[in-house]
Amino acid sequence: MCLQSIKNKLKINPLMLHIPIGNDKKFSGIYDIISLKKHEWNLQNTGESGRNFTTQNLDPELGDSSLKFIIQEREKIIENIADIDDMIADKYLTHGSSALSVSDLQAALRRITLKRTAIPVLCGSSYKNVAVQLLMDAVINFLPDASERNRDFVQCDPDELCALAFKIIHNKNKEPLIFLRLYSGTIKSGQRLYNRNRENSEKVGKLLIPLADDFKEVPLSLAGNIVAVTGLKDVITGDLLFSSASVATKISFKKKDLNSSLGPLIQVPNPVFFCTIEPPSVGFQKRLDFALQCLQREDPTFHVEFDETIGQTIILGMGELHIDIIKERIRVEYGVDAYLGPLQVAYRETLNKAVENTHILDKNISGSKHFVKISMKLYPQEQSKMKVNVIVTKENDLGKIRTDYLKAINVGIKSSLNNGPILNFPVIDVGIDLLWLQVGKGTSLAMLSAAAAQCIKAALRRSEMHLLEPIMNLSIVVNKGYAGRVLNDLSQKRSQILNMEMRQDIELIQARTPLSELKGYSTVLRAITAGTCSLTMEFESYQKMDQNEQARTVEEVTGFAPR
Repeated sequence: MCLQSIKNKLKINPLMLHIPIGNDKKFSGIYDIISLKKHEWNLQNTGESGRNFTTQNLDPELGDSSLKFIIQEREKIIENIADIDDMIADKYLTHGSSALSVSDLQAALRRITLKRTAIPVLCGSSYKNVAVQLLMDAVINFLPDASERNRDFVQCDPDELCALAFKIIHNKNKEPLIFLRLYSGTIKSGQRLYNRNRENSEKVGKLLIPLADDFKEVPLSLAGNIVAVTGLKDVITGDLLFSSASVATKISFKKKDLNSSLGPLIQVPNPVFFCTIEPPSVGFQKRLDFALQCLQREDPTFHVEFDETIGQTIILGMGELHIDIIKERIRVEYGVDAYLGPLQVAYRETLNKAVENTHILDKNISGSKHFVKISMKLYPQEQSKMKVNVIVTKENDLGKIRTDYLKAINVGIKSSLNNGPILNFPVIDVGIDLLWLQVGKGTSLAMLSAAAAQCIKAALRRSEMHLLEPIMNLSIVVNKGYAGRVLNDLSQKRSQILNMEMRQDIELIQARTPLSELKGYSTVLRAITAGTCSLTMEFESYQKMDQNEQARTVEEVTGFAPR
């Protein structure tokens, strides 16, 4: 059943290399079909914990019935290998299976695995520690090492260090441990590493090899390994580390979107749910802030913001379960039984049509006169960078605009777009042109930023704004008899059915559904399918809501019907 499931679900041929000795609780070892060996573990002595086992060569000349079955299975797997690997096929057709040595078959299995034309399947029990050694041998024998791995995102110099920070945890002393996957080169304790994403260098403290929940300190480690390091204060999940800045500049990225100093290798989607969070008392505030800081560093999909308008901390995540897990981790790991407000959908706002606005700031503060006259045009633009585009004409003389003025304007634009006029959600997909700028002598950059922000906010209030809602891609696997119920339920949730696929006695339903319709959906889905379904959900994009849905959402969030 396992082999058939692999074949049906993964659409690839499994090559069974082991036959179990015994079944259920009596499982104690395996027959290796390729090498014709019997490996058996002594499960009576629990103190050995699977470390010791006996190996016995199988003699094909013996007339044992179980051996006959093993020989038959060996012939089958050799035929399967010959169908896939040309080198084995030539020997097999010319001289037969007797001419094929164990090393020939293992070399063929390695080539097949590297080409991904079939999957070697092994048998064992992690619970009883049976055949774990053989699994580790197979990893070495069949899987590629670091020098053979052809990555589709970056080309590394094999002699220089290139490592990805893919996970961060905090130990009992709340000291961060950064897990690194070494793509090339060598890493040493005390070595300085250059962070391409943060554009800074830091010194490695201790270099550790993770062994389950324990760690072993080592002086160095080579490419292909996973290590944990201490001492890196600015590294977050997804950062790419090199041995020096010069090495980082020479790295060639194969994907266009990674060819920048800030291009992450881990694509982080925008959070789609948010809620407020509060400590049980004022005395726990510092501990809560520290917990949120640590969790945000560990998980790039988890965001923390402070809303000055309501004076509360807001956490943003990818779903209901994500937020619940964050709350539980804060309680268990940091000892803060935090209170969460009601979960809300993270909407966005955008423009319907272009609008121009001119704003004049003229104030005297502490005897200093501040004057700014600024004109900007806002217009719909998909995937905009939210930065001002300077439109130079003979009249406005913006070709000579100072760099610090431009930075101050962009700061004001960024702050003003954080809160839209409909429901105070961030404004996206907006292009901005700077048409006119006049700055009085002695005017501070802070006043220039404030003038730019006020100009944008006034323009947004004058424009026709629209609410955007997050749309999720759903993948639902359900037994055939329940597919109709699921489709009927999806039709009531403004869903768009993308595809339906039959796989034996199950159906795969792919749909696109607004996130606002999916609160508690996993519980509903289990109820209508008697718990026989599985659901995966992924953010797809933001899409405009129709007027009726927008009005309903505004009333739901604010408690008042829009005019």
